[in-house]
Amino acid sequence: MNPWPRLHLNRLGNLWLLGLLMLVAATGCSNERRLAKGKPLRPMGSAAVLEAYEDAALQWDWVSMKVDVTLSGQTGLQMPTDSLPDALRQSFKATVRIARDSAVWASISPALGIEVARLLIRPDSVFLVSKIPGNAFFAAEPLAGLQRWTGVDLGFGDLQDLLTGRPLGIDEDKDRFLSRIDGRQYLLVSRYKRPVRRLIGVDDRELGPSDTLRIQVPDRRYERVRNHSDGDDLLIQRHWFNGLTFDPERDVFDDLYEQRFIHIHRRAFSDPGGGRMPMEMEIEFRSPQTTLGLELDIQRVRVDNPAELPFEIPDGTPRKTI
Repeated sequence: MNPWPRLHLNRLGNLWLLGLLMLVAATGCSNERRLAKGKPLRPMGSAAVLEAYEDAALQWDWVSMKVDVTLSGQTGLQMPTDSLPDALRQSFKATVRIARDSAVWASISPALGIEVARLLIRPDSVFLVSKIPGNAFFAAEPLAGLQRWTGVDLGFGDLQDLLTGRPLGIDEDKDRFLSRIDGRQYLLVSRYKRPVRRLIGVDDRELGPSDTLRIQVPDRRYERVRNHSDGDDLLIQRHWFNGLTFDPERDVFDDLYEQRFIHIHRRAFSDPGGGRMPMEMEIEFRSPQTTLGLELDIQRVRVDNPAELPFEIPDGTPRKTI
């Protein structure tokens, strides 16, 4: 077989990739000059925005972090411990270790630094040990148990993306987005189908960046549309990326099927080694049963430094179902 055509194609592919990277870098520089002159960002398609984000994003196989966590809200959840009331605001510290696509491990301590719980999440299961005096127990459940307990339907991949600051829920092979300019940010809005337009009365090309989506039809018509749709049909995603650094600063999800809302705000981006990630995140989740807020203030990050994920169940610890 003649190797020259393949060599020629490889060279063309390399030139195309180099050209794309140069274009992304030039766009960032160009945008900086444009903003300095009071001009808007240069238009970019959604694929180019996501490519620029991936070039700057954290690349990792292992991540370890020290995190200050604040949990708040009106949960309405079936908590596995009497120490957490329905209306809550609790702050604690967590040591978190993540092995990509394999495990999320966390050790949880209050301000005094004494471990009160340990958590191990696998792609298909969750393990929890409570060490709270008078309420010690362990739980071992399918991952659906964690979803049922929190009221938030996140898979394992979503969880590790959330903790490492990736934009949530983007499937580049499946999702289609409209790209817009919103001040100093690029806004990607998912293209939605006719059932959504029927419910909210707004076309995806007319949806404003700050629009609050509400169902605009009577309950009977909503139920009829819902019964003929699946969850993906009635989900609207909006993602904001910084126009200069392409950091994913904000995600908003409106789930009209389950009537749920998720808002993720990221800031204080830095490079701990291997790419950029946010050091501060705020997550808000609302549903008919639950209002939950989560604030993450990351104090320290180590990348690609494998660590143990110890998880032992003390003898005599009773088991509970979460």
